[in-house]
Amino acid sequence: MSGARVFDWLMSPIDPSRAHAVGGWIAWHGRLMVLAWGLLGPLGILAARVFKITPKQDWPRRLDNPIWWHAHRSLQYAAGILMLLATCAAIVALGRPGLTGMHAACGWSVLALAAVQYTGGWLRGSKGGPTAPAPDGS
Repeated sequence: MSGARVFDWLMSPIDPSRAHAVGGWIAWHGRLMVLAWGLLGPLGILAARVFKITPKQDWPRRLDNPIWWHAHRSLQYAAGILMLLATCAAIVALGRPGLTGMHAACGWSVLALAAVQYTGGWLRGSKGGPTAPAPDGS
């Protein structure tokens, strides 16, 4: 199968008897969710993994590098805000919040799990690592 035929197949509707028209608020729901979960969330995770030690950092004398923390936190918060905006867009499009269908049930479950994750981060207190105070207060 040639590349053009594969692309045509991927772009065709699942049910050829009805048009594949996604517009308005549902389209914004999809765009914002892709941006939140497909771009900002993974970039926030990578920031926490990759930027803890940077090339110009005087490691091991300087253990704490706040670049990763600020990037991680900012990207994750931005993803959370976009996720909430996308949820609002779906509610506006449907006229009500609901649990009709597998997509909605999975979406609300993911939203609840994300809320647990954000709440855990806020309740954690310190980010941990070498800048966290020792248990004896020193």
